[in-house]
Parts: sequence; C-alpha cells; structure tokens
Amino acid sequence: MTADVAPIFTTAPDAPVLARPAIDAKPLTPPAIAKQLGIKAEKVLTWIRAGELRAFNVATKQGGRPLWRVKLADLESFIAKRSTSPPRPKPARSRIPTDVIEFY
Repeated sequence: MTADVAPIFTTAPDAPVLARPAIDAKPLTPPAIAKQLGIKAEKVLTWIRAGELRAFNVATKQGGRPLWRVKLADLESFIAKRSTSPPRPKPARSRIPTDVIEFY
C-alpha cells in the first residue's frame, strides 16, 4: 500500500550530509554559551533576564530557581542582531566654485 511512496529526503551517495535541524539540536546552557563567547556566565544570564536572548526554563518547580536553556537558532539570531555591519559610505561633499564670492 505505501511501498510506492518516495521518501521525503533523498541524498545522493556523493552528497554531503547536512547537519540536523536546530530543533533537534541539544539546547545550550548559559555557562556553555559564555565559554564559547569568552565571557562570564552572568553576562549571558543578564541578556536572558533583559529579554535580549531568548531562552526557556527547564526547572522542575515553577517558582524555584530557573534553569535556562537556549536553542542554537536563538543564539545565532542574537549574535547576528548584535553584530556590526560596515559603515555606509559618506556622501561626497559639494565644493564651492572658486570663482564665486559669497557675501553674508
């Protein structure tokens, strides 16, 4: 009955294997993120508390101490949002002709 249905994802034998989607990736802890970025874990927790970095709480008690986890996709979007872009070129300044005398 379902023998003639083709699989959704097919790969050629010589095709590179792609990484799993971010939803299947193991969430990162604030200390792990801090270690990757070379900062203190408290800074990552500050970003989470301020709402700059999206995280979810995996603590067993709702009113207890939070145990934050961050999805890799959320971390990537946070880093992209905070990264700099090259400055825009300044417009060329208009020059005053040398043969014009201005009176104020």
